[in-house]
Amino acid sequence: MPHKRVAVTGANGHIGVQLIETLLLRDGVEPVAIVRSDRAALALHQRFGERLRVSVVDYGNADALRTAFDDATVCVHLVGIIRQTAHSTYEDAHERPCQAIVKAGQSLQHVVYLSILGVGDLHLSNNVCLRSRARAEEILRNSSISSSVVRVPMVLGPDDYASYALAKKAMASVRFEFRPSSLEQPIDSIDVVAALVKLVLDEPRRMTVELAGSESITRRELVKRAAKAMGRVPGMMIGLPMWLGYSIAKVLAFLPSPPVTRDMLEILNHDDAIDASSGAETIGISLTPLDETLERVLRR
Repeated sequence: MPHKRVAVTGANGHIGVQLIETLLLRDGVEPVAIVRSDRAALALHQRFGERLRVSVVDYGNADALRTAFDDATVCVHLVGIIRQTAHSTYEDAHERPCQAIVKAGQSLQHVVYLSILGVGDLHLSNNVCLRSRARAEEILRNSSISSSVVRVPMVLGPDDYASYALAKKAMASVRFEFRPSSLEQPIDSIDVVAALVKLVLDEPRRMTVELAGSESITRRELVKRAAKAMGRVPGMMIGLPMWLGYSIAKVLAFLPSPPVTRDMLEILNHDDAIDASSGAETIGISLTPLDETLERVLRR
């Protein structure tokens, strides 16, 4: 089998680590981890040892990225944020890295970009984060490098932040929640990694795919199902109006690093309800049932 070198940006995140673990098991595939801090590099070295080459790079620095790619033919780009601060802007997190990848990627034949559901939603056209994500997608689509964009909602996996937050909600005896009727369509991290691997190994395809879990349910119901998976009795969830959340975010916006922003609230409360089978069939994967995912990630 011909050798394929795959650069993974944001390799220290939960999806990145699972992707690298999977790629290391594939014959003829060499993942290369690209992170932005020595701390992240150390964590990967401790986990994978000499099996994995790690580069510490400013994602917006095309020259540094070019060196880190080192003849990689595929780049899986996993970098993104839903809350910007004075020190970490959406432009720095989304657009500048994509511009640098295009400029640095002379050896690249394919870029696989993990984006989020809600990009392109006309109801959220004023959301600064989603507009930034849309511009990042467009930078890749307009380049000479073939690009696949995969948009996903909440991703649930072992020991990740989303699963921890869901478990915390499921264990609370009383929980206040903004718009508990909001629709969630969480996807298993196993399925996201399977989709990324399929796109890495297949022939490059220019496409944008929306991928989500097999069920779209209210946040209230999701917390109940999570509690059941953990063997607990669901507590009381008290709904709060979104105007209150937006008012709080408006006040907090004066802080250098606000813990919550309007953009963040809009994304978290976006109704996720897509035809999950369409995206899965397009990529060529099967989806894990929601209850099976909850059992896997929350029983721990």
